Amino acid sequence: EFLFLYQTLIRQSPWKQFLAVRGVMTKLANLLIREIEELHRLEGTTLTSDLSQGSSLKMLTELLPTFLEQNNIKQQYKGRLVGAVLNGYLSLRRLVVQRTRLIDDTQEKLLELLEEMTSRTEKERLCSIIYPEKNDIGEFFLTPERDPQQEDFYKPGMGPLMNDVKNKICQDCELVALLEDDNGMKLLVNNKIISLRGDATEEFVETLNATTQQEVNNEEVYKMANVLADCGGLQVMLNCLSGIKDICRAKPLLQVLLKLFRSSVKVKKNQQVLIKPEIGVVTVLLQVLQPKITEQLLDIMKTILANATSQPLKYFEKISRTLGRPEHVNALLKCTQLSTVRQSNNVLIHLARVVTALTYGSSEKMTVLSDYFKPVLNFYEFDFKHTNKDEQKLKLFCTILTEGIKKNSIGNTLEVAKLIDEIFHDDTGCEEHKLSNYLKSLSSSSHQWLDNYYEVEEHLYVLNYTYNVIVDYTKNNEESINVSLDEKILKQCIKYWEQLIDTLIGCKALDEFFSSNTNRTLIS
Repeated sequence: EFLFLYQTLIRQSPWKQFLAVRGVMTKLANLLIREIEELHRLEGTTLTSDLSQGSSLKMLTELLPTFLEQNNIKQQYKGRLVGAVLNGYLSLRRLVVQRTRLIDDTQEKLLELLEEMTSRTEKERLCSIIYPEKNDIGEFFLTPERDPQQEDFYKPGMGPLMNDVKNKICQDCELVALLEDDNGMKLLVNNKIISLRGDATEEFVETLNATTQQEVNNEEVYKMANVLADCGGLQVMLNCLSGIKDICRAKPLLQVLLKLFRSSVKVKKNQQVLIKPEIGVVTVLLQVLQPKITEQLLDIMKTILANATSQPLKYFEKISRTLGRPEHVNALLKCTQLSTVRQSNNVLIHLARVVTALTYGSSEKMTVLSDYFKPVLNFYEFDFKHTNKDEQKLKLFCTILTEGIKKNSIGNTLEVAKLIDEIFHDDTGCEEHKLSNYLKSLSSSSHQWLDNYYEVEEHLYVLNYTYNVIVDYTKNNEESINVSLDEKILKQCIKYWEQLIDTLIGCKALDEFFSSNTNRTLIS
């Protein structure tokens, strides 16, 4: 009861840190050693054992990981505790007479703790060898945006801290009362409130324009990762990953493993090993991490699957048998509703490519895919009533059509082509009639109730998908997807584009659609 209460009280991080500073970690290690010494004394002097033997030892062992969940505590005490934990594990293995179920459980927990404290360290070193992280922080220049009315008050010269920047502004603007008051004024940089005690050289840029990024040769940068393919390291990493039973407890190890995998798949040699059917890496990744689908995981799988779908069709058919089960596809599809997916177009594209690659050549997975999307493919009903969830589903479907499907023989195994045919080849002519009316209404000026912003947005939405229909699905070459579209539909799309030129809103939408920061061209 005492230890249960103790664990309840220290759940919050500040209490764990307070107790660690007061030497509780060392105390726990000493108590652990004392309990094990007592067990060895009984081992040598008695021939009987108590079934409750080891209960206090088990509780003490369960208390240690509670503190080590905090990264700063682990970094500080890991080296000091490794000896006690290793000694405890080896000592318990020697017990025979005093061995009970509680002792076995304690031994297993000590082993898990030992692996977490040591193996992660080795893998972190391996990550650093493959791709050394830059520890040096470069110089970042601060460029304040000055109000034109306050231009005369600003003078050059600031200190090293953001607090000095604040004080500089206060001095130049004669706000003397706020010089020593760090709470009365907030400093806003790049739309974020900045800590006044942070360095003024701190990097605030979160994204860079594509034009400023240099081309990276992954084969050269990550060349040290090739050794993992030669020495069987990839299989060891995979075995370590598949051995994880509790994701929450093994979170630090999981993070470093994913980091190592992400670096490893940068080189083609490792990709070739990981796509082998006997390795089954995708199934392991999905099975272990199904509850915790992350952008990092999607990036790893996307890279592996991109290589797999570039192989000859016969070889891919063997690989496809190891690409997860229908429930894995269903779990990935449900990830569409996660905020990380909704807020990032890149993550959505990654998800679309992974889902389609897993589905190639599998009728069961195709059924899951079709059943998921069919409710939102009745466009007539969708126009009148749909939820945010439905809109996200339709967005993923369109992303699969435009970004996800591989334009080769493997891509043609995806039976979603039949679904596209059903949408555009309705025997009643209903869909054609609805699309025709919709495009005509957009081209006309009859819907004056919309303001300019929303009217342009509506045009951009339709432009995006009609563009992909015209460009992607009318290519007459080997890389095109094997889907035939009704000629009337294509003519209607082109007619809609022509009519846009005759309206001011239409021209504005076209200018934005073909802006210089996109890869779209009218020539295409």
